Amino acid sequence: MKRLSQLLCIASIFVWVFFHGEGYSQNQGWSKQFPSATKTIGINPLNSNSICAEGDSGRLYISYNRGGTWSFAGATGIVYGIRQILIHPSDTTEVPGTR
Repeated sequence: MKRLSQLLCIASIFVWVFFHGEGYSQNQGWSKQFPSATKTIGINPLNSNSICAEGDSGRLYISYNRGGTWSFAGATGIVYGIRQILIHPSDTTEVPGTR
């Protein structure tokens, strides 16, 4: 009977933490930075601060500060549905995408 009481106590604590656990988060400063849902990303192999990403609207965005801020890269519609963003290892200004 004592074992059953212990299990019920542990289960009760688990259920409480599961449904109220947001109060224990260490990262209170998280916020969404990307302007839409992200479909595909590519990281510069020579500079991990540079990231390219396709948004759900088919637009290509670029960040030069690890995703802290994003700028529209000028391509719209033509990049919709790409599967992979590759950044050329020797010329990082070249960003081909594959469908």
